[in-house]
Parts: sequence; C-alpha cells; structure tokens
Amino acid sequence: MRFRGIFPVLLITGLLVGCSLEAEPEAESQTPAVVKTLPPDDDAADSQKSAQDFRKASQGDAAVYDLVSSVDKIIGEWDEKQGRAFISTKLPAAQSTEKNGELLAGAFGTWQRSESGSLPVSVYGGNGKLIFAGTF
Repeated sequence: MRFRGIFPVLLITGLLVGCSLEAEPEAESQTPAVVKTLPPDDDAADSQKSAQDFRKASQGDAAVYDLVSSVDKIIGEWDEKQGRAFISTKLPAAQSTEKNGELLAGAFGTWQRSESGSLPVSVYGGNGKLIFAGTF
C-alpha cells in the first residue's frame, strides 16, 4: 500500500531531475568535416612543392619509407592555429589502407612539428578516395 503512494512521487521526481527545463546550447563539434574525395587544387605548383618538401624531409622515416614516394600533392593551408591539409597519393588500391593513411598523416605532423594535435589532415589513395581523416 505504501509503495503505491511513493512510486508516483519517485517517478515524477526522477523525470524532473533527468530533464532540464532549459535547453542547453549544443557545443560546437570538434570533429572536422570529412571530405570523401580529394578537393580541387587551386595552386598545383605550390601543392607539388609541398609534397616534394615532405618527401625529402620524410626520407629517413622507416615507418613511411615505402609510402612517402607516392605523395604527389599536399593541398591546403596549415599553420599552428588553423587550416587543413589534404594529402594526395598515388598509392595503388592494395596499399590504400586506413593504416597507411594514418602513417602518412603522422609523418606529415612530424614534418610540420605540430604539437597541438588538433589540425585536420586527410589522406587520399591513388583513386582520389579518402583513406584516412584525422588530426596532426
């Protein structure tokens, strides 16, 4: 008998505690938008120069030694506070794996000496399709 009188009170209290009367604004998403195909290159000469500099700087990195020669363009603007990098490769389908994309993104971060670990980088296989999207 006593349970019947207490149960509705507990139910209503639980609902009121669990639900806020004021709608809280949603926090901005920290996840960058994923671009599934390689974006257009507005400055091919600069993108190829960036790729050349990256390949040269990463030659001694054993983790990406077999992959770095496939990087043909690095598109985008990046610095310590903002930007985004798009790494275009000529990796064949068998090597266009998420793991290889992640290795190249890591090597890119090392090349840029990024300590923030929060700027977006995307890596694309030889077919122009996204193989890895993350941060450096």
